[in-house]
Amino acid sequence: MTMLTCTILTDPAPLAASEAGRQSKSTGTVYLLVTNTGQQAAFWSTIKVEVPVGNGAGDLTSDFDKIEPKGEYSTWAGTRSSVNVQPGSQGSNAFQATAPGGRAPFAPGDYMVLTLENVTVAPTAGLAVLKVTEAASRTKTGRLSNSFAAVALVKTAPKEIPAPHSFLADNAVVDAGTKVTLSWEGSDDFTYEILFPGGRKTVPKVKHTGSHGQYSLVLDAADAPKRDTTYTLIAGFGTQRLPSMVLCTPTPCARRMPPTGRAAGGSTSTTKG
Repeated sequence: MTMLTCTILTDPAPLAASEAGRQSKSTGTVYLLVTNTGQQAAFWSTIKVEVPVGNGAGDLTSDFDKIEPKGEYSTWAGTRSSVNVQPGSQGSNAFQATAPGGRAPFAPGDYMVLTLENVTVAPTAGLAVLKVTEAASRTKTGRLSNSFAAVALVKTAPKEIPAPHSFLADNAVVDAGTKVTLSWEGSDDFTYEILFPGGRKTVPKVKHTGSHGQYSLVLDAADAPKRDTTYTLIAGFGTQRLPSMVLCTPTPCARRMPPTGRAAGGSTSTTKG
């Protein structure tokens, strides 16, 4: 039994697993709350947190080196101070918090929060268990002893990719053969194509901050409308193509909401020329 009590929290809660093949990865923050629920002080030296690393259901992350650790100690009276938290030895996949001066009192009601930020969540849903090793004693000069605890968190299935939206032409009515710019907002995880009578255009990949942003494609005179033309945006991920439709005319704009589906979206813009 440990002298201190450990509780684990995450943001978001629960964490969503990443999905293989996506440019955007699921990330989150893990908080380990350590508190003294007893009636007498403990004198702690180190608290080590081992992170399960890999791509399996029981792993938290496959990229340990990207995790950013920090710690803060708070007394029952509300005084706060930072705690030194550093990665363990190479290959240990652990972080260790060290008491100031090598040993410090942990009074009843005091608590410490060890924060692991920028955690890239492993791609398989499941239960990940972190192992905690506490080196502490009941007196300031007493012999340190190691105690152990296991804390678990849940990783849910990957979140759906939001369907693209706001697919529009820069001008709804243009002269025949005039260039047209089509634009929309969407995820970088999709591949995009524009379909129109007599042709199609593949949209170049763009990497945005946050893996989501504005896309546009300019159709030159050869592909510009010469009569009423419907341009269809097809968004796909992997082998799945589940289009959602957005139909825009000069005025008004009518919209049909996309069907449920993670992998893809599509839109249609009608331009008159």
